[in-house]
Amino acid sequence: MMGETELREWVTGLWVRYQGLLLELANYHLRDRDRAQEVVQDTWVDFMKSLGRFEGRCSPKTWLVQILRRRLKKELRRMIFRRAHEAVLGIGE
Repeated sequence: MMGETELREWVTGLWVRYQGLLLELANYHLRDRDRAQEVVQDTWVDFMKSLGRFEGRCSPKTWLVQILRRRLKKELRRMIFRRAHEAVLGIGE
């Protein structure tokens, strides 16, 4: 088991190593850099909350990408719903 300092260093190292990849993936799917950054931040929060459940059966990279995938699905559904709602109401024409 890691001490608090080792855990902090490990987590910081993961952020430095994978934030660029996560941002690239999010931006590719969302086509909105600001929203992609928000989704990556939300992914990181979810990752931090789930650290107690991380069993090491996959790499931390895989764990982070899976969390990002769930976040992207949720965000894309929200975007589609918002656009459909705006189309019905005639907003943005």
